[in-house]
Amino acid sequence: MNDKFSFQRLGLLIRTVFIQNWKKDLRIFLCVMGVLAVLHAFNGFYFPINFPIVAVLLYIAGSTFKRLGNQPSAISYMMMPASTLEKTLTAIFYVNIYYVVLMVAAGLLGFGLAILLNPALHTIGIPEMCPAKIITADLGTIIMGLTAGISVLLFGSVYFKKFAILKTGLVALALFVVLTLALSAIMNFHTCSYHYFDDITTKTLKILYYVILSVATLFFWFMTWLRLRETEV
Repeated sequence: MNDKFSFQRLGLLIRTVFIQNWKKDLRIFLCVMGVLAVLHAFNGFYFPINFPIVAVLLYIAGSTFKRLGNQPSAISYMMMPASTLEKTLTAIFYVNIYYVVLMVAAGLLGFGLAILLNPALHTIGIPEMCPAKIITADLGTIIMGLTAGISVLLFGSVYFKKFAILKTGLVALALFVVLTLALSAIMNFHTCSYHYFDDITTKTLKILYYVILSVATLFFWFMTWLRLRETEV
């Protein structure tokens, strides 16, 4: 295996992964679209990043390197003509960009289908749905948090050989609880002590939120590469 980075090999690897998985991706796309169409047939409000989409994305991220838990599949994967960095970047591209766009598109189409189905539902006596509306409030903050969560599960999928999603989820949950308690303590301290700095504190905490998640995402991407490199060696 050549450890030197090559854009051409990276493109070929991305293309290969797409060819191998497009049928499975299509099934996931149709399932998410159908589920959200049913869920939103009775509700005119839609969040582009919602629970079913998040659940699917986290599952995909947590099972990205599951083949490493099976020796024949692991050997086949490690023998692929691509460097560790190229494999890591391919995984990051798919879980953080490709699948996010795919699932959001499936959700939007499902919501559109729900709106089309709604008039038919009225004919069987179901109350009129409230006006259709796509809510994008705090979308950037949600995407940032989702990206960080995906990076954690991506690392977990290469770190744990068995039950990667469960083990990573438990560790991430414990870390989330600790961070939440710490941030709550900080916010309560500022709120009680400096009422006239509330606006500044809110802005500062939001910036801190973005910085922490950005650093955490980059850290887990690096750790994914490092762990994958150790595995291949």
